[in-house]
Amino acid sequence: MNDRLQLATLAVGNTRARIGLFQGEELLGAQSFASTDTAGIVEWLASQQRRAAHCPLLVASVHPDASEKILAGCQDLAWLTPQLRIGRDVPIPITANVRHPDKVGQDRLLCAMAAWASTEGPCVIVDVGTATTVDYIDTEGVFQGGAIAPGIRMMLDALARGTAALPQLTFDAERIDAEPIGKDTEHAMTIGVAEATRGLVSRLVERYAGVIGAYPRVVATGGDAGAIFASDPIVEHIVPDLQLIGMRLAFEALMHEHDSDHAEAEG
Repeated sequence: MNDRLQLATLAVGNTRARIGLFQGEELLGAQSFASTDTAGIVEWLASQQRRAAHCPLLVASVHPDASEKILAGCQDLAWLTPQLRIGRDVPIPITANVRHPDKVGQDRLLCAMAAWASTEGPCVIVDVGTATTVDYIDTEGVFQGGAIAPGIRMMLDALARGTAALPQLTFDAERIDAEPIGKDTEHAMTIGVAEATRGLVSRLVERYAGVIGAYPRVVATGGDAGAIFASDPIVEHIVPDLQLIGMRLAFEALMHEHDSDHAEAEG
């Protein structure tokens, strides 16, 4: 049993949930599930009890219904206490210079904070998930906003539902760079959505650089980031669990604040 396990993190997205267990800064294990697979998520968490006698569970969510069901299913997992939520119990210590800071998704802010902490400078975060987001964080670590576009699977679904002849297609990453010109409908659709995403990111980074006056470092994350940007020179780093890292950083910042307040009270 590992008594150094500090935190269990659960990020619930629109279609995918990602779970990670941290021992200090080390991510010991991470697993992905459909956000609606409550039973699978709870079963996996239950299987991790061997790692620690007690561990806080920190949840970030852009899918309230799914996260509520997951937390209800975790009520019998007594070792996962307390159950904390990003936003309600654990703030995200980042400034957002946008018109409505309270409406920015937790996932975008957490990824931004984690990326800035690792690069220690201005950067662009590309998150390729249900939606594709391209956000800019400035030299001071301030979230300046960005762009939101359909994700890979959303584009494929739109093509199938919006036309009479195009098929419902499962994204096949291995076909992206097999040939530059699609030789069948499925291949053409795969290349189309992949290059649409690459082109979107390239164009936005260029525009951001024009505003900033220099090219920022680009960090990619999300379920499809590796497939899309593994060989793309515009992306310097691919960090699959950037959001989970951001959750850990937010938790550590809160613990540090509590320790400081306690020390001041004793002094």
